[in-house]
Amino acid sequence: MRIFIFKSEAKPIFIFKSESKPDLRAFGGDLAGSQLPSQFKPWRAVGAVAPGQQPPYNLPRGVIEKAIKDQGFQLFRLSKGRMNSIRARCAEQVDQKMRPN
Repeated sequence: MRIFIFKSEAKPIFIFKSESKPDLRAFGGDLAGSQLPSQFKPWRAVGAVAPGQQPPYNLPRGVIEKAIKDQGFQLFRLSKGRMNSIRARCAEQVDQKMRPN
């Protein structure tokens, strides 16, 4: 008897931001975010994790992939510190663009 083991093909994981809850994010399996929970919409795609790459914020890829397979998405929240850091970076980028050359 032969036993064949097939590895699942890694797929990209898409990252979304809830426009109704600024600290809420989600991972989804498709760019449209078709399976994301409607109570937190609208959702905006803000990034992607390439196959084989580690997701941000030290979140385990295997757990995320299982959640996407089982329920279509994985939600997570950014801490207040992380949100403040993101806001500061955005403000700095705007300031740099507004400076005369």
